[in-house]
Amino acid sequence: MSGHRKISWAIDSAAGLARWLAPVVPPLLLGKGYLLRSAVHLGLQGGARELHRNRALRATHGGQRCFVVGNGTSLLKLDLTLLRGESIFTVNTFLDHQDQYGLRSFCHLLIDPLYFDPAHDGLRTLRRAGEARRDGTLLFAPLEFQRVVEENAPGSNYLFFSGKLEWNRNLDISRTLPRLQTVTLAALAVAMDLGFSPIYLIGCDMDFLGDVVATGPLRVRVRHFYEDEGDGIVSSPFDYEGFCRAVVRMLAGYRILRDRRGGTRIYNAGAGGLLDAFERVDYATLFPKGEL
Repeated sequence: MSGHRKISWAIDSAAGLARWLAPVVPPLLLGKGYLLRSAVHLGLQGGARELHRNRALRATHGGQRCFVVGNGTSLLKLDLTLLRGESIFTVNTFLDHQDQYGLRSFCHLLIDPLYFDPAHDGLRTLRRAGEARRDGTLLFAPLEFQRVVEENAPGSNYLFFSGKLEWNRNLDISRTLPRLQTVTLAALAVAMDLGFSPIYLIGCDMDFLGDVVATGPLRVRVRHFYEDEGDGIVSSPFDYEGFCRAVVRMLAGYRILRDRRGGTRIYNAGAGGLLDAFERVDYATLFPKGEL
């Protein structure tokens, strides 16, 4: 049996055991089952060594501010050129658009499996991220996709996700992080662990429920600050209830990170959107004219 198949078998066995024990094991203990999965995965794949590299990054930017940039349409209301020279955390395809604003990402994150699927054009985005990494941008990707990442963006850093936010309270990027429902949550967690404070969120609109255009099957309009091809309407694997639950999990994730932030100051500097977990500040006031 190959190493990869051993990992898959071990993880599937652990998951099967957890399902079998669910009726008789107290929820608190069962909720810690992610620790077993983490040990199996990291031990067989040697992933602990990769996560260990992240220790050198922790708490290295204390007292510095940064911006976590989502791809929401509210970015169109902001002057992004003001971010030149700032430490910005970007996600997904933002790298394709940063040049028009004269920006360079300090840290970029990809966690959606599509970006690591050779059968999907998302590998183009991964290769673009690899170019940015060679230019000095930190690049984080999920450890489970290490092989394809090393082929397209060698030298990247990795994150390992396991366990629900309710059970896994770790925010140390050199250990197992809880599963985060959206890439901007992962960017926020990394920024927090690197010591940045204050952290300003922009483009994290969280207004997805207003984009549902039909049900049975569910169809959703996907909107970004950049122009999408076609009408942007896609079919969703969820039914409407499942889609609502997914959005609620994202919102809960922001709230949980807010409650675990310690002394880190986090603000929503976006223009609009529905994210209400953080105090809002006016983006324009963050750049006094005398500093431009």
